[in-house]
Amino acid sequence: MDNYIITNLGRILPRLDLLVVTFDKLKKSYEVPDVQLNESILFQVVVSYFQDIDRFKEYTGAKFANSHKQAAYTFKWISKLRPVQIQGKPNQDIKELMFNSIFAIYASLSFLSPLVLANISDEYFGQLLYFSTYRNISGRHLSSTFYLLEQASRKEFA
Repeated sequence: MDNYIITNLGRILPRLDLLVVTFDKLKKSYEVPDVQLNESILFQVVVSYFQDIDRFKEYTGAKFANSHKQAAYTFKWISKLRPVQIQGKPNQDIKELMFNSIFAIYASLSFLSPLVLANISDEYFGQLLYFSTYRNISGRHLSSTFYLLEQASRKEFA
């Protein structure tokens, strides 16, 4: 185990547990019994997330990452490393095929106001699915998107 992981295990393991719980709830809610979470890949998602956050804090001099950055980097690394896998032969169920993206969206939105998830339109949810699947994701840019999404859900524009 490298030094970064050993030093940050106290942050990594709770986040890993939180993501496993989120995945389990989603799997049950979406009724997709053939999707499984590869916890080794998820562990790498969490390590990569914290490395990105730490680089951001070092570069900017920030003491902490706000909820929008936490959401953005969670979305980025789940989308990039894809820890959800389908057991057996995929049955072409779109929910199964897109479950990494669905997981990325719900895991990231959990950092924001509950109003975001309650008020997100199907169209915007679809855009996030597309973005997660087909676009190169910048955590910095995505954090601005999540900020605006949260403000829109609260109807607070400055």
